[in-house]
Amino acid sequence: QVESHLHKIIQSALAYISYDPNYSYGDGDEDNDGDEDEEDDDEYADDDEDDEYDDDDDESWKVRRSATRALSAVVDSKNLNPSMLWNKVFVVRQGKSSTVASALVARFKEREENCRVDVIDCFTKLLSVTVSAASNGAVSFASETDMNTTDGVVIDFRKKYANALVNACKKLFSVKKGGDRSKSSALSLLSTLCLAPGGVGGKAEIESVFLHVKAFLSMGKPDGSGLSREASVNKALKLDALCLVRIMLSCNKHNPLHIKDGLKKQLLEDLCLAVKEQWYKVIAEALRVLTEVPPFFVNGSRVAEQSDVADRLYEAIEPLIAASDVDQEIKECALLASASLLTSLHIKLTDKKLQRLLSLLLEKLRNETTRIAAIKTLQAVGSASSQDSTKDGKINMKPILGEAISVMSSFLKQQ
Repeated sequence: QVESHLHKIIQSALAYISYDPNYSYGDGDEDNDGDEDEEDDDEYADDDEDDEYDDDDDESWKVRRSATRALSAVVDSKNLNPSMLWNKVFVVRQGKSSTVASALVARFKEREENCRVDVIDCFTKLLSVTVSAASNGAVSFASETDMNTTDGVVIDFRKKYANALVNACKKLFSVKKGGDRSKSSALSLLSTLCLAPGGVGGKAEIESVFLHVKAFLSMGKPDGSGLSREASVNKALKLDALCLVRIMLSCNKHNPLHIKDGLKKQLLEDLCLAVKEQWYKVIAEALRVLTEVPPFFVNGSRVAEQSDVADRLYEAIEPLIAASDVDQEIKECALLASASLLTSLHIKLTDKKLQRLLSLLLEKLRNETTRIAAIKTLQAVGSASSQDSTKDGKINMKPILGEAISVMSSFLKQQ
């Protein structure tokens, strides 16, 4: 029923999404695509400290938020084919025109965090439904090597939007005070960006994102006096940052060499330390990330580098497999991480460390709460060993094989 009015609705929303009569952003241009100078980073921070604009009577943010939510509803209505929101140019006001996607990216500089979070979340939703539509064939992303536009609607996402999104998120991450909800939304946006062709970008973009994730993981821990609000926020951001890294490693949208270099230079040490956090969700997510790490160091890495990575991962994973007083989710994630380590880098582990992991695996197989995860781990390790034709590549499972078969055989007798 509203389809015939949708054009005017979008025009009005685009006009009011930037309605801020009491504040000047100083650029006079909505289409900056996130290329401002670094000294403008603080424009993303809340301006409540600025007495010039600290006006309790200023409720223009409610207009901007309502306009953003109207656009979010439009995105929902176009979830099967959102191409219009990327390609169609709408006349906004005073000769200004913009696509919906470009207007949303330009409003990442919004000064009010409530509105800024809604803008980022709206664009994240738009990107998510576009990726889904592309998988269904309704739209397609333009390729750098093939710009043929005869087969349906093509969105030139990589050229027009990807760099602007990464730059805007980097500026949000650089804000030193406040903006935690915006940072969380930006992490979610980058996670969704990983599902689009090209992911977050090339080597420079990957290392930059990893550097900001490293900053999140290094955020201060609470002291023994109790959990402060800041500590709770830190935990949430660490969890979001780890989720982003896991998706970056598993999405197959990035150059593996760039990921490996970024891990080696920026992040591996912090990922291993993250398993020592207090919150079980952060520990479990850190283990999921470590599960994705070993395959990147199998090929094209020096022997010393492989041994160093294997030792780091072992030291991070082994204590959590051995522990009996940890959350069930941690136990299962630790077993999955050990399976990845054993299948990819077992050659670089000493015999003592290898047998230690196998004995712990047998112990978890006997435990009722961890037997399913242990069986999956044994299956992965056994499959990898049988597929490796070289003698040195096979995992020597003889010390636990007989007992493991006996234990699993007993499971068949249970009802």
